[in-house]
Amino acid sequence: MYVAVILVAVSIVVLAFWPLPTYQGIDHKVTRHTIPAYVKAMEFVTRHWRYRDLAHRIVDGRETSDDRVRAIYEWTRQHIRPIPANFPAVDDHIWHIIVRGYGSADQQADVFTTLCGVPFF
Repeated sequence: MYVAVILVAVSIVVLAFWPLPTYQGIDHKVTRHTIPAYVKAMEFVTRHWRYRDLAHRIVDGRETSDDRVRAIYEWTRQHIRPIPANFPAVDDHIWHIIVRGYGSADQQADVFTTLCGVPFF
């Protein structure tokens, strides 16, 4: 019994520290980095919560789906600006685009669709 528990615990630790890839593009040059699986999992959960929190703040008080979509669209237009001249084009995660406050047209669309995909019930 104890051997099984120890094996499970060791397996969990090994899997938690297993290196997983993550990618980032800067000016159309993609680089691959590795991070531990537990870090990738924690970042996923954190981003999920942040998307949900942000989307709920944006649509606060709006009753209909149309009003919510319009609010998210307007927020995206106001807060995700085009890439300034001489700034690098960074392609990484959608949350990083939100934090940076700028992105290409397709990144602006990614932010909009991601925030629209948050459940509001």
